[in-house]
Formats: sequence, C-alpha cells, structure tokens
Amino acid sequence: MKKKKYILFIIPVIIIITIVTLFIIAKKRSEFLFCSPSIPRRDSLSAWQETLISKPLTTELDNEFFDKIKVSIDANIISIEYPSLISQEVSFPFEMREMTHGQSLEIDGGILEVFGTGVAYCDANHVTNTKVPYQFFDCNLQPEKPEIIDELWQFQTYENDSQFRYRPFPFFQFGFRYKGIEDVMFNGIKVFDARTHKFITYGYSTTGHNLEDWDYLNYKINMPIWHQTPIDFVLDVSFGPSEVFEFPAQVGEGFTRGGFECRIMSIIEDIDTSSHSSSSDGEKTITKYYKSNLYNKGNLFIFACRPTANQMPVTFRFLDKDGQILSNSGGFSCSFFTQEVITKQPLEKIAKIQAQYLTNRYRVIVHLPYIPGLPEQNKNIKNLFDMHIPYVKLYDYNQINDFLRNVLQLNNSHTIGVIPSQNSQANTFPMVFKNVKVRDIAELYTIGGSVKADVENDTLEIKYPMPLLTKLKMLFLKMRNNDNE
Repeated sequence: MKKKKYILFIIPVIIIITIVTLFIIAKKRSEFLFCSPSIPRRDSLSAWQETLISKPLTTELDNEFFDKIKVSIDANIISIEYPSLISQEVSFPFEMREMTHGQSLEIDGGILEVFGTGVAYCDANHVTNTKVPYQFFDCNLQPEKPEIIDELWQFQTYENDSQFRYRPFPFFQFGFRYKGIEDVMFNGIKVFDARTHKFITYGYSTTGHNLEDWDYLNYKINMPIWHQTPIDFVLDVSFGPSEVFEFPAQVGEGFTRGGFECRIMSIIEDIDTSSHSSSSDGEKTITKYYKSNLYNKGNLFIFACRPTANQMPVTFRFLDKDGQILSNSGGFSCSFFTQEVITKQPLEKIAKIQAQYLTNRYRVIVHLPYIPGLPEQNKNIKNLFDMHIPYVKLYDYNQINDFLRNVLQLNNSHTIGVIPSQNSQANTFPMVFKNVKVRDIAELYTIGGSVKADVENDTLEIKYPMPLLTKLKMLFLKMRNNDNE
C-alpha cells in the first residue's frame, strides 16, 4: 500500500519537473532565436559609409596595370585573365543627391522619377512548374491599375518557377523614367536596408523602352527581403557635357582623361557572339569566348580600363575611314577591369574608335519607406526570426544555411561542433516550407544543436554538441599553441 502511494506521489512530481525543465529549455532556446531588424550590421555599416564618400580618381599611372591583364588564344578558345582580388571599391567621383518616392529629381535640365515597383514570390498555394505573377504598385505605393500596367509596365509580368531554384527570395522590379536629359548613362544600382545598412542586391538585370516623351528603365532584382522595412536605393547616373576621344582601331591604342586610362588589349575575328563564360578561383578571373559557328559570327574588341571598367561613364562607337558612325548590334560585356565589345562590322570597315566620356555623375539615394506587396504578417516585425515565409523550397543544408543568413541580414556564418550526419536525411530534400516562420526553419536545420544571430559580430552562429574525444583534441591543440607562444 505504501509503495502504491509512493508511486502515486512520485509520478506527478516527475511530470511537474519535466514540464518545468522543458519550459526552461524552450525559454532559453527562444532567447537565442532573436535577431533585430533595425540594429546596423557591423560589416554592412562600413560598406554603407564608404558608399557615401566620393573620392577623386588617382592621377598616378600604374605602369604594371595593363601587364596584369592577359589575353590568350588556344585552338578555338579566347581567354581573358585578370586579378580577382580587389583591395577596395573603386568608383568615379560624384555629387550626392536624394529623392523619395513620388518626387522628381532635376538632372542637366531634365527630370528623373520613380514610377513604380513590382514584387513576385511564391505563396502557400504555389504549384511546381507554374508561373509566379508580379504585383505592381505606383509611385505612391498603391496597387497599379491594370490598364496602366499594360501601358507603362512593358516588362515581365511573371517569373518562372525555375528562377526560385537557386534564388529562393522574392523578385522585385523598380521602375524609373526620365526625360529631357540629352546625354545620360545609368551606372548600376545598389539596394540597402535603411536601418541595418545591409547590402541586399543579389544581381540585377535591366530593360527599357520609350513611350511618348519619356524613357523608361526597369531594374529587376532578387533580394532576401520578406518584411516591410525602409529601403535605400543607390543609383549612379552619369550625364554630360561629354568629352569625345578618337583613336585608331589598333591594339595598344586608347585614351587618357585625368586618372582614367583605356587601351585596346586585343582584337579577335570570328568569335561566337551567342555565348561566353567566366570563372574565378579567388585570385584570378578568366572570361572565355569561343571561335564562331557559321551563324553567330562577330569581331571582339577587348578594352582594358584603369582603375576600373566597372560602371565607367564611357561608351564606344566604331567609325569608318570617313568618320561616319557604323551600326553595332553585337553587344558588350563588362568586368571590373575590362569591357568586351562585339561588333558584326567587318574589321576592314573599322578605321577608328570613338569614346564618349560623360563628365558628371550624381549618386542618387532614393528613399522608400517600405516595399509594398510583401506578406501582411510581416508588418512591424520586431524579431526577424518571427518573419512569415509563405513558401520556400530548399534543396540542401548549404542552401538552408545561406537562406537563414540572408534573411537575418548577417554577413558571416560560423558552425561549432560536429554536424549530425546528413546522409540519413538526404532523401528529405528538397524541403518545402509553407506558412512558416524563420524560426521554424532554423529549429529544423539545427536539430540536436542551437542557432544564434550574433548581430554584434555580424555572424550566424550554429552550435552542435561535440564528442568527448573531439573536446580533448581541441584542448590539446589549444595547450600546444599556448606553449608555442
């Protein structure tokens, strides 16, 4: 009888202790799962500050610069090799200007405006291999009228499902329009979270068209943003007056303006205009072109530019012996040090190169209070782990890690301990998450361990338990290092 009473007494005690223990563990775990949506990220803050500083181009000539760029031909492959490691960002001098949505900015007697935004992402009802439509909004962040979309948004109205395979974040379109600017060049765009200053541009493409007096320019960008947060666009706009330089269409020829120098490195006939490729090993980058087939034939001019060809305010034209501009339909490709221009004009017709250098540049900061169209649940988010994700499909553990680091706006990732074997769960990929929070993905990813957003050190920290033998090895290595010191 006493034994029975003892059992009846001890069972509730065990249950209570278990519940309290689980509560403490859950509370401790939830404390780890916090990531501020507003505290500036350490590495991002310095990059943002650099973005606001205009520096003159150095006028000191680097005699070894052009020796670092090598062009070689091996059978049917043309290789352009140049250094990958850039010590610091190089930009052309600029004047700072600011504008907000709904405002116009005067440039060289003309005007520039933001005319709308678009967003596309998979919702919980998404079906594989279907198209994902864009939602469009006007310059006042209100839903755009269908008839206006047909007239002004002569761009993509949907994304293919395959686009989200390697970039599992929303796609955005940001539309600008301008008129009355005689000579103008848009030199790329960067997008930052205005609070954390995290750089969130992961590649972009541009399209444009003309309608009545306006020229329209559209940037399509894939960004890891799911919540409503203030956004800053950094748009470089180069404009006239322009300076024109002409030089013979021969290897070694070029022009110099102040701290900028351009030179023809190579001219190659009969390359395939339909494709080229680039690869990098961290120290050098190699861009490859291929000898042409019968249908896509063109001639390649390789220009090397110091200190950079990236976002340079220069356009090239081909002239005949009479100084007339030849039509060019071959296109171009730009890297940090080189610009490759393809022309379908026969080389015997090309006598000179004309380079137009735009002498002024604005760095325009466009302030947007938020991006409309993102999930309603993500308004006024206080913790990025609480962000609602309507749908995401992730294909391996590395992609889950990258997804978490990006949506939490952290620049680094660090794993401590031994990651559990993935082989037993390999057949669970791809993983589809519907109507979940970021914390749900994080907790699944770190089963048997823990995850922490270390905002102070700008790092996603993941910890797994270490076997005793591993701990002893690490202790031994630490002691040996201390002895060596």
